[in-house]
Amino acid sequence: MSFYKHLLANILVTFFLFTSTVAIAESSAGGPALIQNVSLGNATPHLTLEEKYLADITIHSPQELFDILTRADMLLDSGQYSIEGSSPIIFLLHGDEARILFKQQYENNKEVVDLAAKLTALNVVDIKVCDIWIEGNNLFTKDLQPFVGVANNAAAEANRLVSQENYQYF
Repeated sequence: MSFYKHLLANILVTFFLFTSTVAIAESSAGGPALIQNVSLGNATPHLTLEEKYLADITIHSPQELFDILTRADMLLDSGQYSIEGSSPIIFLLHGDEARILFKQQYENNKEVVDLAAKLTALNVVDIKVCDIWIEGNNLFTKDLQPFVGVANNAAAEANRLVSQENYQYF
């Protein structure tokens, strides 16, 4: 198992287990759970438990992307991940692994693309491809699968999500 594959698999498991714990806490409390007046030095009072995650990914093969998406699907099917009240994991792709998400590659990558489309439709993941990478490889955004978004600059988008939207890296 490659280092990245192992790392991402562990991160997804941790994320989905945490999210299901939060969903249980929220449902038993009758609404969003809050931590109030936490005394941890510079901690901000009234923190919400909802976590938003960002995966700035460079994967090496369609199989590795498929493995990550399969694990997410298994956690969803088993009930360990709850769709309600969770923000999707944002996947920022900016390497050759993004090629499989272009319409011309569908026949060669049906299983991966169909699973990615399903998980996107269920709001488990939000997949975005870097526009700078697209242009640098003489590809066109209009040729992406309809469920795939575009980040003008993946590095800038990652910084924005972390600094302004309170996303956390895995």
